[in-house]
Amino acid sequence: MKKTTKRVMSVLLTVLLLAGLTATVPAAEAAVTRTQAGVYYEKLRDIVMNPNRYLAYTSTEDIENYSTYAVADIDGDGSDELLVRLSNGIVVSQSLMVWKYNTDSTLTQLTSLRRIGFLCEFYKNGYAIGKPSHNQTPGDTIYPYSVYRFDIDSDTCTTVYSAYCADKNTTYLNQYHSYEDLDQDGVIYYINDEAMTKAEYDAVVNRYVPARNRLNVQWKKLTYANIQTVRQITVPTPQITSLTSDENGIAIRWQPVEGAYAYRVYYKNSEGEWRRFNGDIRGTARLDTGVKYGRAETYTVRAVDAYGNLISGYKASGWTTTYGVATPQITGLKSDEKGIHISWSKVSGASTYRVYYINSKGEWARFKSDIKGTTLLDTGVKYGRAETYTVRAVNKKGDVMSGYKSSGWTTTYSVATPVITSLRNTAKGIQISWQKLDGVSTYRVYYKNSKGEWARFKNDVKGTTLLDTGVKVGRQETYTVRAVDTRGNLISDYYHPGWSVIYQ
Repeated sequence: MKKTTKRVMSVLLTVLLLAGLTATVPAAEAAVTRTQAGVYYEKLRDIVMNPNRYLAYTSTEDIENYSTYAVADIDGDGSDELLVRLSNGIVVSQSLMVWKYNTDSTLTQLTSLRRIGFLCEFYKNGYAIGKPSHNQTPGDTIYPYSVYRFDIDSDTCTTVYSAYCADKNTTYLNQYHSYEDLDQDGVIYYINDEAMTKAEYDAVVNRYVPARNRLNVQWKKLTYANIQTVRQITVPTPQITSLTSDENGIAIRWQPVEGAYAYRVYYKNSEGEWRRFNGDIRGTARLDTGVKYGRAETYTVRAVDAYGNLISGYKASGWTTTYGVATPQITGLKSDEKGIHISWSKVSGASTYRVYYINSKGEWARFKSDIKGTTLLDTGVKYGRAETYTVRAVNKKGDVMSGYKSSGWTTTYSVATPVITSLRNTAKGIQISWQKLDGVSTYRVYYKNSKGEWARFKNDVKGTTLLDTGVKVGRQETYTVRAVDTRGNLISDYYHPGWSVIYQ
């Protein structure tokens, strides 16, 4: 073995770390059609009943005692492959056999995958680990193995790297050399016969075959009784028909499948892997409450029998939606003596809303409480000041579940200017009358004094008339009116020239 320089290691790591691919669906969760299940069953049955066709000098009893099989999607294309670890109990006879199903209901044996070997593990993105039957290397910290990259469509399988180690405390073969122990931890880690540190070794492993990427291939003993379950996959794949967001979460609905006892619903987690919801569903709808506004959620469904066995395939890509309802639209901003009444459109799937206003810093701030309904009164307003509002829908957990209009809707707090409708001379003075304003019950009346300046009458008026008794025959009197809110603040403009009459 050659001593590895840091430059050689750098080149080796660069080459190895460039070949990673993206995550795909986990094993044992792909679609198997009725025809595919039947064809796989017939192949397994043939192996059990006619073992010598596959392994010389082998009996059915040998097959059932030492061989295993699995039906799993090892390349993430949404269709299962048939895997058989064939053995008659003799180590040299052990082999891995893999078949893929063709659309014409035939099988193709993938001969290139045999090199992965009997002691095989499969990982995402078409990677696999093969191990020898015995450890003949000078170390036990790492059981020797090779990593393969396979492609089912082209029936190719290439070696990515081989790994083993030498332990300081292992005396046999005497192949531990301290100068190759680059981090002096008592173990030399080899990839393709090149020594490296533990950290460098772990970086390569984590790039290709990290533990989290290992496919959960369910191996079963290859017995006549066990292979009967392969034929259980006999109903069509359930189809999701709608994904609807509302205040409760995302409602998932699918078409019923004849022959299904219940359904198992899956979602994709943050790592893009399929995970099942707790509990199978006897109906055709499920609610996902663990959602977040703006986050894409992907689902798929499989049928199960009364014993909880999967009896259908699933759509490998799933169905995807983004959680959220429509953005509420403000439909009215109306000023009156109480403040500004904010109204907005009801959004399907929402009953609670969060209303925001722009504060003195020009930033969005929320009103204290969420609203059950579609109106809110803002009492913290001031005549002549512009107020800007926007609204978002909120779900039952108090989380936002809609967008909002970022520019908002703006109005200036003010009601219409009161209009004097009559100035009538009476024996007691001048009767002033004005139009009633919608939403206003109190008014402030002004007159022009001897200096020609506006002065207010002492008391505000609840109503639309006032009698001015401080008049003089032959003198012109001029009046105007403004609306007042319930706190005594002005909320309207006034007619600046005023209305005049001579008292007679």
